[in-house]
Amino acid sequence: MKKIVAVILSLAIIGTLAGCDSSDYKKAVSLYESGNYLEAMERFEVLGDYENSRDLLNQCRYDYAKMLFENGDYVNAREQFLIAGQSEEVSEYLRLTAWGMLQTYVEENGPIIDKVETFDPAGSEEIVATYNISNRRGALTIQAQMTSNKKQTDGFFYIRVGRSADTEIVFNMETDSVNVNSDYNYEMENNVNSGPSSKKHYVGSAIWNIHDFYADGDVNDFVEVVEGEFNLGFLYNQQIGVVEFLMVQLPKTDLGINIRDLGFVSY
Repeated sequence: MKKIVAVILSLAIIGTLAGCDSSDYKKAVSLYESGNYLEAMERFEVLGDYENSRDLLNQCRYDYAKMLFENGDYVNAREQFLIAGQSEEVSEYLRLTAWGMLQTYVEENGPIIDKVETFDPAGSEEIVATYNISNRRGALTIQAQMTSNKKQTDGFFYIRVGRSADTEIVFNMETDSVNVNSDYNYEMENNVNSGPSSKKHYVGSAIWNIHDFYADGDVNDFVEVVEGEFNLGFLYNQQIGVVEFLMVQLPKTDLGINIRDLGFVSY
């Protein structure tokens, strides 16, 4: 008889617990559907493996992260996306939150500027590079400016070369678009054995696709529009300078993001 009573009590307890889980589940679903994500997540976590609670927990985190993102809270949105489960949509939002965090940092702290000057007496070559991350017209702009001058003299023969390149990487949060534009100036003057000197001046521009450029490949494949005859290698080095600048500066912001988070696929 005692055994029968014990069994009946056990079944009653199980039934009560099942009823509690069912009630809590319905409450959690109701909270989620009404947009009360934080409380809904707490209840789904307690429910564990009951029904599809774990799936709804991840969906709840994803929707909560989207809400934070749309409100401009990129730091907390990123934290939620990181634990919301892997998907193409989550990966894209992680990239967007990284850009948003960087843009907010620049808005609050001012432009990030770095200037590097090098001089090589042996080759009589000087390279000046200036990099600047600023917020302009509602878009995050990374500007790079490089100039290089070289002169070699041997008797009556000399070559004087002047080169400069300006690059803008503009990311617009509203349209989720990245535009990379490079303008290039190249000037060369030759004088051989006191003969007539020749002077040429080239102006060029190139539009780069940020994801393609930083993938492996031939730099010539990434030039979409070019006017003039100039050294693509210099333009390539100038683009690499932008990447190196970001790699050095991003850790200094303590944002916890790196250049890969921004979408530079090969770094």
